[in-house]
Amino acid sequence: GERHTCGVKQDLSLWCWGRNNRGQIGNGVMDTIETSPVQVGSSNTWLNVSPGWSHTCAIDTTKRLWCWGRNDVGQLGLGDVTERLTPTQVGTATDWKSVTLSSFSTCGIRTTDELYCWGSNVAGELGLGDTANRLVPVQVNGSWRNVDGGGRFFCAITDTQSLRCWGSNVSGQLGDDTTSDRSTPTPVYMRFSGAPFPAVPEADVQWTTVTAGTGHTCGLYDYSGPETATADLACWGSNSRGQLALSSQVQVFERASINRGAGGGAWSDGWTRITAGGRHTCGVQDGALKCWGANDDGQLGDLTTTDRFVPGSVAIPDGWVGISAGFAHTVGTRNT
Repeated sequence: GERHTCGVKQDLSLWCWGRNNRGQIGNGVMDTIETSPVQVGSSNTWLNVSPGWSHTCAIDTTKRLWCWGRNDVGQLGLGDVTERLTPTQVGTATDWKSVTLSSFSTCGIRTTDELYCWGSNVAGELGLGDTANRLVPVQVNGSWRNVDGGGRFFCAITDTQSLRCWGSNVSGQLGDDTTSDRSTPTPVYMRFSGAPFPAVPEADVQWTTVTAGTGHTCGLYDYSGPETATADLACWGSNSRGQLALSSQVQVFERASINRGAGGGAWSDGWTRITAGGRHTCGVQDGALKCWGANDDGQLGDLTTTDRFVPGSVAIPDGWVGISAGFAHTVGTRNT
């Protein structure tokens, strides 16, 4: 989350820690800071969890969806704007597959591959064609594999592995070669920056992973086109702190949609995980964890507070199997 973290342990118990100003920890209180993991409830029935800026949602083993924390714009999906300090079930559906949170909105995918979104919609981030908030889940057109939320925007992969983004686009984070907000899922404009190539046909790219930060987006993809200068990791949007790994602070707003940059070697194959934080990015490449971008609070894990413009190894580089970035902190799991 922005300033809190949650995780599901191997015994399927759910734990959260960090900032709890709006009840996002889920332990029945608010206006606290939890400096060590606190169990949410007492059940061992959780499958996955997604923290947002000030609210949290999770799915249990019966595929029910639960949310708690801040709810001033309906981001909990409960039909009202009353905050909840403990997990509260969203509707009655028992077929939720995944859930992701942006700043003040929530989206989830059901086992039917249907996408639903709710909460704040001031930038069109619910993908419904308007800017009206929703207090309960509303279906977004299409069939979807996965979705991730950033700062007032979402990006999602369709059932045909094409990529769509919508919502705020002030930094070009939607990847459509504009800075115009979009209120419906909009195709990402694929282009290999710095090369004399036209737009890459959508059919030549199959997206496998997408991750949304505050103002930038990254994704992993498979490419089957004719150009040789390709990579399986791409980032686009704000580059204010080097979070696009373009070897320098090339532009504050990198509008060239998907941009692999001029670094060459930094973009070699082998990426298996990627996560975008507030103004930094981390990924697992050939089992090694690498991070780049803002490092004010040591979120790059390299024992410094110096920003990086290209991927750099963390202090413990190997054995990483999972990674997740908050606004200015990073959490990972290792195979030890």
